[in-house]
Parts: sequence; C-alpha cells; structure tokens
Amino acid sequence: MSKVAFVLQELETLSLEELWAVWEYLQQKIKHFLLENFEKKPTEKKYLQLSDFSFAKAKAVLKDYKGSLSDAVIEERRSYV
Repeated sequence: MSKVAFVLQELETLSLEELWAVWEYLQQKIKHFLLENFEKKPTEKKYLQLSDFSFAKAKAVLKDYKGSLSDAVIEERRSYV
C-alpha cells in the first residue's frame, strides 16, 4: 500500500473535528512551503554609469543611420506591444 493510500484510508476514520484540525495543519504547511520556496528575493539594482556609455562608439555605430532618434524609439516601443 502506498503512503498516499494509507493516509487516505486513515483520513476516513477521523471525526469531523479531527478532519478540520488536519485541514488547518495542511494549510499551514502549504503556506510555509510556498513562502519558503517561491519567496521573491530582492534583485540588485543596476544603474548606468557615465563610463558605461561612449559617445565615440555610439557615433561610430550610427554613422550610416539616416533615420531620426524619435522614429527609432517609437518603432522599438511598438515592437514590445
């Protein structure tokens, strides 16, 4: 007999008050399990530093680009929708 079958068989023998006690116990165990295993952990905030950006590199990358910055931003935002 499996453990689950055994537990189900034992639950059949309990009174209503005992079943409610088991129910509350299981709710606490599930809540504790979920909080422990799926708790959101704070993420490190990453900030841009001035040293992360190079105007010279940006200028070199965009030397052949003929569009406007605003059009590029609008197009990029539309791609996320």
